[in-house]
Amino acid sequence: MLRLPNDGPPQGEPLDVYLSDKGSAAAIVLALAHALPPLADRLAAGRLHGDPEAVVGVNDSGDKQKALDVAAHDHMLAALRAAGVRKVLSEEAEAVIDLNPEGAFDVAIDPIDGSGSIGIGAPLGMLFSVLPAAEEGFLRPGRATVAAGYASFGHSCDYGFSLGAGVTIATYDRELGGFRIARDQVRLKPDTQSI
Repeated sequence: MLRLPNDGPPQGEPLDVYLSDKGSAAAIVLALAHALPPLADRLAAGRLHGDPEAVVGVNDSGDKQKALDVAAHDHMLAALRAAGVRKVLSEEAEAVIDLNPEGAFDVAIDPIDGSGSIGIGAPLGMLFSVLPAAEEGFLRPGRATVAAGYASFGHSCDYGFSLGAGVTIATYDRELGGFRIARDQVRLKPDTQSI
């Protein structure tokens, strides 16, 4: 990595440590964080290994599913299955996916948000929402959400999330091989008109 004259050692608590005492929903947030670097690396590789834009299907909303959409969906499903998630509602699937019948959480996810921009250098992302497992499914008030977040794949891999008490932003640190907390308790000023 290029070092700037004013650079010092990496700052910020490792995400694994930060989330270690934040409750059971934090395990889902961490599982998704662990799944992000391989996805970020594949995005950064562009066409070197094949065409990520190759159309391989169409989802329920009529969007063309690109190879990267489907691969990201499968990759995130594997991470959520390993984390014990009960059900997943994915933009890339036609129906709710059952993973672990005894799981305590359901997750709604878009594994690649903005996939229409694959191949033009625009930032892409991943967004998710975690709900307690419940028979009423995913059609619940937003207050039922126990965690939510967005990962941004751009010049850095940034991961913003909330466990219900403010927003935290973590940035992937290649030297660590994991995320570090970059900002905690992020708040917008009440008069903010754009982000």
